[in-house]
Amino acid sequence: MPSAEQGCTWAVVPVKGFARGKTRLRPRLPESERTRFARHLFDHVTTVLRDSPVIRGVLVLTEDDGVAVLAREMDLRVLRDPPSDTTPRLARVVDRGVEQVWRLGADKALICMADLPLLDVADVAHLATAAEPRAVVLAPDRKRAGTNALCLSRSTGWTHSCFGRADSFTRHLARAQRLGLDTVLVERRGLCFDVDEPADLVASNWRMPEGLANR
Repeated sequence: MPSAEQGCTWAVVPVKGFARGKTRLRPRLPESERTRFARHLFDHVTTVLRDSPVIRGVLVLTEDDGVAVLAREMDLRVLRDPPSDTTPRLARVVDRGVEQVWRLGADKALICMADLPLLDVADVAHLATAAEPRAVVLAPDRKRAGTNALCLSRSTGWTHSCFGRADSFTRHLARAQRLGLDTVLVERRGLCFDVDEPADLVASNWRMPEGLANR
């Protein structure tokens, strides 16, 4: 449970249906194994967040029935993506999730992508504790192109994220500057290392955990 000094931090995790995720890994993994791998990453990230002393609760954002059921079985909150003729842009989904955690009483929102196989509780603590009232905390990917995590206080007045764009890190920096906010970069291996391409899978040395193959 977070201390009063740390405030109330909620994690926000956007997740596609496991069968729809990680399509760029097709050259390396067949569909059934990609689905299990996406599920494994989700299990890992949400477990780390749930076990982190600085996190009060975890809100999962998804359009997928299976992900929603699994998240509720893990005692996580779920916010379903709004119905639409087209897949909602990730930024809109995330922004809606942040609005929801403010309504749940959060002082800070920590947005975390669900594909970080090396994430640990120390990484989460670094993000949450660095989120000062006028600062946005950013964890870019290894190329400093995308954004793997972002943490901010409610007092920043931040309302529109840039997730879902290949250059979201640069866009987030620019948005913070326009709002007159400081930026804090957290570049730890557990936050920078995500799995998008076959080379990432090789670099992660991932092996299917025992029992996962039968899920």
